[in-house]
Amino acid sequence: TEGYSGVLRALARLSMDGIWLTRVRFSEERGEAFIAGRATRPELVPVYLERLRREERLRGQDFSTLEITRSGQGSSTPAAQARFVEFVLSSGGGEAKK
Repeated sequence: TEGYSGVLRALARLSMDGIWLTRVRFSEERGEAFIAGRATRPELVPVYLERLRREERLRGQDFSTLEITRSGQGSSTPAAQARFVEFVLSSGGGEAKK
């Protein structure tokens, strides 16, 4: 059985400048997927999401929840704000709701 190696190879193929992943979790039994990461610019996140949707190995995976937050949100110093955005893509209601 291929297990999750196919998913990890697919994510590696989708690598793009300005996006990096910080956490990945898939559960075939529950049909859930969770991908968390960071982007240097907010407009890169929808581009990455579209690439995920087109990837053959991830086809049929419905990323129904997208959350985007600025790093340093709530900080009073401009230097601590907006160096990157953090994003969470999830399906099946898993980890994003915790």
